[in-house]
Amino acid sequence: MGAQGTADNSSSAPTGSTGKIYSGVGGGHWISKVIDNGAYIRLEDGSLWEVASVDRVYTSIWLPVTEITVIESENAVGDYSYLLINTDDGEKAYARLVSE
Repeated sequence: MGAQGTADNSSSAPTGSTGKIYSGVGGGHWISKVIDNGAYIRLEDGSLWEVASVDRVYTSIWLPVTEITVIESENAVGDYSYLLINTDDGEKAYARLVSE
């Protein structure tokens, strides 16, 4: 999943607070797949999340069926404006919605 490196701001790629909006904010989610050593997380509803590189050390060891709560972060880190919260152990990871 490499970046195309264009300056076109009309693309559908999320950019900070103007990024994609996730309609499933809240609890009751679980991981269906951990991809690329925690770089991406797919939830049971089919949504795909890119995890901020600093948090991949945590998400790399998250397991399928781990319960997740998704919230909008008050302190976004770049394009990563959501928090995925592992409700089993309380770990949090900044993430951006890739697709819903």
